[in-house]
Amino acid sequence: LSGATAALSRNYKNRSDSGILRIEKERFLELTRQARQRGFAIGTHAIGDRAIDQVLDVYQTLQNEFGPCRNRIEHFGLPTDEHLLLAARTNTVAVPQAIFLNELGDNFINTLDDAYLKRCYPLKTLIRHQIPFAMSTDAPVVKNFNPWSGILSSVNRKSNSGITISPEESLTVAEAIEAYTLGAAYAEGSESIKGSIEINKLADFIFVDKNPLELNPEDLESITTTAVYVNGKEIKSED
Repeated sequence: LSGATAALSRNYKNRSDSGILRIEKERFLELTRQARQRGFAIGTHAIGDRAIDQVLDVYQTLQNEFGPCRNRIEHFGLPTDEHLLLAARTNTVAVPQAIFLNELGDNFINTLDDAYLKRCYPLKTLIRHQIPFAMSTDAPVVKNFNPWSGILSSVNRKSNSGITISPEESLTVAEAIEAYTLGAAYAEGSESIKGSIEINKLADFIFVDKNPLELNPEDLESITTTAVYVNGKEIKSED
């Protein structure tokens, strides 16, 4: 169940919105119950306090009724401290997009007050709360869907104009790569067969021309893929 709910934050500069939900709580709970009864985990888009409130409240209800499940929140934008605690209690997986900090960062700076800006995609805080998370490009919504650009954004957290947003939430390059690989596999429940190079896992990997762990992070976007392997077989461009 994807794209079920989204909301604007309540305390934008110079405005006081209550939030805009795409679906009301009772209908959302009804749909998610049907999905859980059929054995599906739930993935829901949510940005802003009202949306995240609703999603996590429903996930708590589902956990009480059906037991633990690896449900997801896509974006997980602007979570409060209470959201973080509840996400950890409900085994919720967050799927933020660091590239938003670059492509939309100047809008965030001009629109959000200081308190909200501090919790704008708080990636390091997710680690501190032991909330599993995967990062993604969010293509085709964003213009730049190069994963290395997303990794760079999670490290330098700079807007298009070069302003740094909440630098205390910066990841290391290694943490960001893990979120794109093993974190992504965990989010979809396939970490036992992919997400890292280990015995008995699928041999899906790439070769690149530079070691990202040795580069200046600002040079990450210069990395070029030289070979792609799927299930141990090299995939040629003509394939």
